[in-house]
Amino acid sequence: MFLLRHPPPIRHEMTWRELYRSGAFAQRDLIGSSSFTSRLRERGISLGIGDRPLSYLHETGALRPIAFSLGQYWTGVEIPAEPDAQVVFSDEAPSSDWDDYVYEVHDRPQVTALYSPWQQLVAGDAADGGRFTLPLSAVAADEEGGVRALGQVRLAARAQQGRWQELDSAWRPLLLVLVRLQNRYLPDLTLRTTLLLDPDTGQRIDPYPAELQSFEAASIFEQDLC
Repeated sequence: MFLLRHPPPIRHEMTWRELYRSGAFAQRDLIGSSSFTSRLRERGISLGIGDRPLSYLHETGALRPIAFSLGQYWTGVEIPAEPDAQVVFSDEAPSSDWDDYVYEVHDRPQVTALYSPWQQLVAGDAADGGRFTLPLSAVAADEEGGVRALGQVRLAARAQQGRWQELDSAWRPLLLVLVRLQNRYLPDLTLRTTLLLDPDTGQRIDPYPAELQSFEAASIFEQDLC
């Protein structure tokens, strides 16, 4: 049986759309499915080729994209990267069928599923949790013992399946908190900052000093996290 980690429950009422509108993705923006898969591969997590493994994890409930863009998503320029009317967020969209988010570019269908790099924390369990190792005793035992062993294995498999299908829902509150706090704390931890384009001057600016000046921890925790 594979031990699936669920974080401690966190209660708050934040949504992905609210965070997106407020510019919470300035320091660590959403990334497309191919970039997300590449980052997982660098961490030794192999999902397979193409988008089908990710769309399957979405269907099962183990790992869902944060959002789908209904047009091309250009990151690293402004925050929000695209108007929020162009983005459908998974916490408000009932469909897990990626075909429902298709748009066309030069008459070619395209789907842009968007993930947060923080989802790498759960991706390993999402990838491995759908597998179950069958004990040798359940196969090699005599007929009566094998039936009894298979019954026990089935119960364990169903328990694992339930936790696997609840992974995304269990992790979503913590992921929302991480995104809410990343603009303030991520530059301190990584000693890096993301430069954005000032639409008025056309120059690159560092959003961190303004975030540092305006951030009030007590107010944030009272308004958003409590």
